[in-house]
Amino acid sequence: MPNTNKFSAKILFMRLFKRLDFWLIAGFILAFFFILPFVPVIDGDTFYYLGKARRILATGDLFNSQTLTTKPVLGMWFMALSLKICGLNLFGVYLWHTLFAAGSLWLLYRFTSRHFDRQTALCSSAILLTSLMFFYQTASPMLDIPMLFFLLLGQILVLEYLQTEQPRHLYGLGLAAGLGFLTKGLLPAALPFLTAGVYLAATWRQRVWRAGLGRQFGRLAVTGIIFLAICSVWLIPQFQNHGAKFGAALYSENIERFFHPIDETGGYREVSSGVQVDPHLNILYLWLGFLPWSPLIIPAVHAAYKNKYFGRRPEILFMLCWFFLALFLTSVSGHYKGPRYLLPLFPPLSILCGAFLTSSAGNKYTRLISLSFFWTGFVFAGLALSLPFIKYTHGEEVYLPVVLPFLICFTICLFSLAGLSRKNSGWQFTVYGALISYIILFTGAAAFLPGVHFPERYAAPQTRILK
Repeated sequence: MPNTNKFSAKILFMRLFKRLDFWLIAGFILAFFFILPFVPVIDGDTFYYLGKARRILATGDLFNSQTLTTKPVLGMWFMALSLKICGLNLFGVYLWHTLFAAGSLWLLYRFTSRHFDRQTALCSSAILLTSLMFFYQTASPMLDIPMLFFLLLGQILVLEYLQTEQPRHLYGLGLAAGLGFLTKGLLPAALPFLTAGVYLAATWRQRVWRAGLGRQFGRLAVTGIIFLAICSVWLIPQFQNHGAKFGAALYSENIERFFHPIDETGGYREVSSGVQVDPHLNILYLWLGFLPWSPLIIPAVHAAYKNKYFGRRPEILFMLCWFFLALFLTSVSGHYKGPRYLLPLFPPLSILCGAFLTSSAGNKYTRLISLSFFWTGFVFAGLALSLPFIKYTHGEEVYLPVVLPFLICFTICLFSLAGLSRKNSGWQFTVYGALISYIILFTGAAAFLPGVHFPERYAAPQTRILK
């Protein structure tokens, strides 16, 4: 009689292969903890924050109060702590940022599994993880991913309060908004309240408050006090040292810069009286940043708007309010960093697409989705074939050994989904293909790009730019 308890590597492998959550965690750890620390930092903004973090460590000035700084300090604290623990190396530069990305995925999974089901939660988390912009931003240690973490936490607490009216959720929102402000300024602090306002306007006739309006205003006052108390940790030292000059700079950074972009580019101050980028390009940026899932955007949002398979669920309506409000705000900005500003759209879009894929709603859109994936793959195939024949003038050919294998694998992934989109589990193969593509990209970057260097004008605390 055969021994049924005998270990079988084949059975174990087949079981693991079917566990998407295992491959998501394994792919994330492999990409961001084992390969990324060997990839040079190529985004110049990272060196700015690195210099600020090193200044904190060198001077002990936690609030950067001796210099007029309009960039909030929380992200710099986390980077300084990471460098203190790990030393000045790539692992220390990336670690804190990677942990915030993992936390964002965990928050999204927990929220979606509670309000939908585990399959939708896995799909939504996989979509967010493998979207091109989220993966790139996670590999660029700045403030956008920590901002997304606190924004996602705030939006979750807003919806929980609107559904339960428990004061702890509203007070937690004040905490999340305050930490979001200390991370990235006004956007992560204001967007949850603005989303709640749009959602309430859409559901006001059907809404019945269990607590009276007087009690609601009292809770909002406490929430505001919590928010201001957290923000004062950074604002008060800056106002004490720089007074009205800091207030004017803060307004310019958070309001004026958003609608009338003002930036220092190439060593000089560039002031634009209008937009730097056509707002209509945000549609293109969103399409590129959400790859390989971009062909799902229109059918998923359309199906959710029609409410033909969600039974008018409040969670879906809230995600639609979040998505369209964030898209509107980023479109009216017209800042040349618009692609980065689109990141707040990705969590609600991931949930909408995840619920769309794991339900029967996608059946009527199957042909459209297949054609969209096919033509997107066709464009990427053309791009991959043309890159070796382009005449480069600034040494960009050094990136070809890194970019070409990634584009080839990514194109195969898109063509595969065009054929597999008729199957309910077809999206899982896209997740595997996208993870493999990104791992190939990181591996190529670690192998072929020049060794990392920390420019002295950013990294040395005593240099002019940090004084």
